[in-house]
Amino acid sequence: MSMISNFFAIEAHVADDLIKNPDSIADFLYSEESPVEDTEDFLEIDKSWHGIHFLLTESEWEGNPPARDVILGGIAYGEDIGYGPARFLNTDEVKSVDSFLSKLSSDYIQSKFNAETLGANDIYPNNWNAEDCDYLAGYFDDLKAFYKKAAIENKMVIQYLN
Repeated sequence: MSMISNFFAIEAHVADDLIKNPDSIADFLYSEESPVEDTEDFLEIDKSWHGIHFLLTESEWEGNPPARDVILGGIAYGEDIGYGPARFLNTDEVKSVDSFLSKLSSDYIQSKFNAETLGANDIYPNNWNAEDCDYLAGYFDDLKAFYKKAAIENKMVIQYLN
């Protein structure tokens, strides 16, 4: 099975309701009646998440905000909904991530990329090669656009792996 990273920008009042009732998070994210994945507020970055996180933080799982918050930030709520619970970034954290990302370009990702280093640090999916540089840079650009839109719209962000 693959570990895919997903992001959903959400109105703060809706996020607050989910946080107050964490058992409803999985139903909200995976509902067939109103599929989150079919909205313009949803972003899926495939298996690029761990590589981007590592290139931004130089850490497998940790790092300092706001770099850490791009992929593995926020506060976890609820039960496992795939690979761990969903994590929520508040509107201030989203704006901080957007500000951080706006100072970087995909050239930054390309300059930091080293397939051997990713492999040596056990960065998922563990089969890195030179062609993956463009793969990570493309999803990095998608993340920048996603966070820019969420920050402008004053939304919170839900991050989750499935």
